[in-house]
Amino acid sequence: MLSAIFSVQDRLVGLAGQDPGFVGRAHAEQIRAVVRLTPAMMLGNMFSIAILLVSYSTHPAMPLLVLWSLILSFLVFRSLRAWRAFRRAPPRNWASPRAIRRATINAALFGIVWGMMPLIATPDSGDGQRLLVTAVLTGMLSAGSFALSAIPRATLVFLLPATLGSTLALLARMTAVDLLLGILQFALVGVALLASHHHARMLVSHLRAERDALEQKGVIGLLLKSFEDHASDWLWHIDDAGRFQHVSQRFADAAGLPAPDIEGMSAPVQLRRSGVRPGSIARLILAFRRKRAFRDVEIGLTIGGRPRWWRLSGEPAFDNTGRFLGFRGVGSDVTEARESANRLSYLAHYDNITGAVNRGRFGELLCELAARASLRQTPFALVYVDLDFFKVVNDRHGHRTGDLLLAAVVERLRALVPPEAIVARLGGDEFALALDAPGGEHELAALAGRIIAHLSEPFEIGEARLTIGASLGIVVAETPSDAETLLHRADLALYIAKESGRRTFRIFRPDMEDRQRDRALLEADLAHAITRGELELHYQPFVRTPRAAVAGFEALLRWKHPERGMIPPAFFIPLAEKSSLINRIGDWALREACRVAAAMPGDVIMAVNLSSRQFEPGHLAADIRGILSETGLAPQRLELEVTESVLIENPDAVIDCLRELKAIGVRIAMDDFGTGYSSLSYLWRFPFDKIKIDGAFIAAMTQDQTARDIVQAIAMLTRQLGVELTAERVETAEEIRLLKEIRCDYLQGYFFARPMPVADAAVYLLARARRHGRTNLAGRSKPLAA
Repeated sequence: MLSAIFSVQDRLVGLAGQDPGFVGRAHAEQIRAVVRLTPAMMLGNMFSIAILLVSYSTHPAMPLLVLWSLILSFLVFRSLRAWRAFRRAPPRNWASPRAIRRATINAALFGIVWGMMPLIATPDSGDGQRLLVTAVLTGMLSAGSFALSAIPRATLVFLLPATLGSTLALLARMTAVDLLLGILQFALVGVALLASHHHARMLVSHLRAERDALEQKGVIGLLLKSFEDHASDWLWHIDDAGRFQHVSQRFADAAGLPAPDIEGMSAPVQLRRSGVRPGSIARLILAFRRKRAFRDVEIGLTIGGRPRWWRLSGEPAFDNTGRFLGFRGVGSDVTEARESANRLSYLAHYDNITGAVNRGRFGELLCELAARASLRQTPFALVYVDLDFFKVVNDRHGHRTGDLLLAAVVERLRALVPPEAIVARLGGDEFALALDAPGGEHELAALAGRIIAHLSEPFEIGEARLTIGASLGIVVAETPSDAETLLHRADLALYIAKESGRRTFRIFRPDMEDRQRDRALLEADLAHAITRGELELHYQPFVRTPRAAVAGFEALLRWKHPERGMIPPAFFIPLAEKSSLINRIGDWALREACRVAAAMPGDVIMAVNLSSRQFEPGHLAADIRGILSETGLAPQRLELEVTESVLIENPDAVIDCLRELKAIGVRIAMDDFGTGYSSLSYLWRFPFDKIKIDGAFIAAMTQDQTARDIVQAIAMLTRQLGVELTAERVETAEEIRLLKEIRCDYLQGYFFARPMPVADAAVYLLARARRHGRTNLAGRSKPLAA
């Protein structure tokens, strides 16, 4: 009911039907008008409280009046605090309906509290006290209605409860005087409400007039600007027959003709000669025929063989008798602005390096494609493409070459997909394809194979011959799916593909999301594994040939999960590298391995593997120097193992860091030698102390002559370079015999011991030391138990 009354009030004051911006402006002015009178109104409330408490000091209702006074004082305090906050806040020219609601509720609370006062004070009161109550209440009704008059609904909800309480108190005795006072109070309420509506209506009318004046001022200012901005605008004038009159030199320059040739020429003829585009002139023709003003109409022309764009505004002219005289207006050449806008629009939707659709536009197109596929019940596919080794190209050949390579990648992708397919660059070396997939997964698998094959072929960029690769993640949208879900699933499939190795693809399966959730939970647990003491190092010995004396240990990380048990490092190390936890874990592993090595005999070496992510912060050498100083381990007893993949990702920075480490005295070993395509080039660039042959060669030696030849060639190479050689994954006596023949320096594998906890490593080291003089390495037929 109140809502209906408030709507009627809004119509009466002229707020109904206005735009929200104007209503907010009016609300701000209404609140400002009320706030101005708030201090005076609150002072009146406190003064009235004081009068009533003094007058009723001995009255039986005094306790209730004290409680009433406290409630009213609390409302006064709230109002003054709100007034103070309003005064301190920056001026606001707009207020929300919520602000008006708050003001209305506050007024209603004051009205209710004042309406309670007569019901408390008048019973058992004398005529003088009752007259005082009536006078005070009447005064507050008058003052309150005046203070709230800018907001009619606030005036209403203040007066009604206050008047109702007073009227009930007066009618309780039903004397003629009380009846008369009640009638007078209702008359006061009526007058106050009328005054409030009149005040609010005047306020709204004033604001509306102010708004209209500002709009007219803006129009006048725009017209003045159009005429005064002589740098780009010109005046034009045609008569009632459509012929140009009073041609200005600026207009003639824009039209590319002498002014005398244009003057008297028919406007339609001139526009046709200028090659105006038919679609752009329709609005002009309509305005001319109807003799109506028009503004900012853009037309396309061809002037001097170049496309141009004009923006025209004009209005009809009439004489005092109402006879049509023609049109007058202004025009400007907006070709540059139009071309800039087109360029900005292009940049907003396309990648400026490759010309492919950019990420933002691709998201929009993907939404449209998903909606269309859902409507037609036809599947389509989203393919994520991530380039392999692109960072290496960027680092070695520069960003210019990298940009040209990206453009060449897009050309190959476009050649492999149908013309209607969408090719997008999402950023960096990531691309996406969206295409119909009527053939399902079989067809997509064939396409993925072609993409990987073509992107793996060398690119000729300038004088450089570049070889990269690609990994793909694919999702097929056979059921209604939103774009965000599709992007997430394609990205997840790509992640699984990259986990499986480079230059491969994976098609999304629902169980991938379960694996991702499980991986996320495991990653969260891994973040706390160090502090919870769940990580530990196991130590696998490596022995020196020919007598099999223990030369050192390789520290291998293990994670003993409280619920999942022992988790293989091959599973959690990639998680740590992906989430940057590897730096904390690697620092702990280095520190722990050095601490253990420092407690071993002085000639025992401790080997620790390094991840590529540990080189990224740029202070690895300083960290290791600090760890060595802290643990007291001699630098030459620490051996750091790196794989070729560490060197590939950022070779210059890694090699500089390795040189720093070697200057400290730390030994550097290349792990898994022989598995990469450029291992020899890194031997040339950096003097490693040791090379570790990949275990795959060792396992094949006893069966494959080629494997034996490769291992022998590596051994000869290391001797020529003065580098030590370690064979990994040694498991049989026959393998040991062959490795002894090629004079391999160190052996490591299950034949000697599996990785073991630190306590077992100490026992093993002691036992080997005792038995060292009696051990015949070649004669052993079974592995030594850990």
